Amino acid sequence: MTLHNAIFSTGGFAPIGNWTHDMLRHRAIYAARSDTLVVTFDNSRSQKNTDAPWGHKFIAQMGHSHLGLMMKKRNDWYRHADVVRFFEDLRDAGFFARFRKVLFYGSSKGAYAALAYCWAAPGARVLALCPQSTLDPGLAPWETRFRGGYARGDWSDPRSDAALSVASAAQVDLCYDPYFAPDVAHVARLDAPNVTHMKCPYLRHNLTVHLAQAGLLKPMVRAALDGSAEVMMFRRLRRTGRNNREYARLVLTRALHRGHEALVHRVALGLMVLHPEWNLRVLARKAQARIVGATA
Repeated sequence: MTLHNAIFSTGGFAPIGNWTHDMLRHRAIYAARSDTLVVTFDNSRSQKNTDAPWGHKFIAQMGHSHLGLMMKKRNDWYRHADVVRFFEDLRDAGFFARFRKVLFYGSSKGAYAALAYCWAAPGARVLALCPQSTLDPGLAPWETRFRGGYARGDWSDPRSDAALSVASAAQVDLCYDPYFAPDVAHVARLDAPNVTHMKCPYLRHNLTVHLAQAGLLKPMVRAALDGSAEVMMFRRLRRTGRNNREYARLVLTRALHRGHEALVHRVALGLMVLHPEWNLRVLARKAQARIVGATA
């Protein structure tokens, strides 16, 4: 089915046919299943999969409709005229209005796009992990990590500033590391009454990988659809350090850096008793060496 026929289907909700829409640098793939729609934007990691958008398997398992935006070649932030027109066409044709629930999801550059394009579906929910608000140096002069992404996009459209789009959403869940300054600076710009802050300490900009390893990413998407992501994250993150080695290592490394040698030594040894397969000996030895050095 062509995009034109798909988005101009009329009547009450009835899953319309699957379709693919190719743009100059991007591809949109739609799978019709139910009256709940998840809109995803690939990031640099998911870009390696050129056949299907991020999350296609587990979104299918949930039985939800899925609109996935993918990058064809190079990393960018979806700032191209044909992507803007694509979402304008979907909005104007009433495509998003056909669904009972709509969730925009993304991580990093995908999170930026989820925030920046949620205006196309007023009243949608947004789940954004370690997002950027813009790459425009006039608005975010501290952002120097993604100069190539800025150069490959058109940032002249006022809607390229995601801070202007968040008000159109029913709920925006922002997940980020409160100790990672570049991401915190973007989050500070995304200030609106409908924004919920879900803080994941010590995970830095790679928090999506760690959340996936901890088995939290899929439950987060489910919870965001129901507006309960904050509660789910609070409850599960309390247990993550006990059940996920990499997260425990990150927390202990941060604690060691802040001078809590005795605590790190005690906790590392305790965790290796609970999890004999965990290797935290290097951290334990570093902590012990600092304790000995301080008392020498």
